[in-house]
Amino acid sequence: MLMDTVKKKLGYMVRSERERRGLSQAKLAEQAGVSTRTISDIETCNGNPELATLIPIAQFLDISIDAAVQDE
Repeated sequence: MLMDTVKKKLGYMVRSERERRGLSQAKLAEQAGVSTRTISDIETCNGNPELATLIPIAQFLDISIDAAVQDE
């Protein structure tokens, strides 16, 4: 249950910041060095991305992965 909540929060954070910056999923994927499918999966809470995948996305968007697990 906790993991589902974290995945939802993280997906929301990534999508919100990506849209706020006016980026497509493809552009974010290119900038973060991951596939467009990876971005889509994170935003829709599918799969279980590895930390090594999440870090470059979070760094590019300047968001904290820790924020997704706070208050849980």
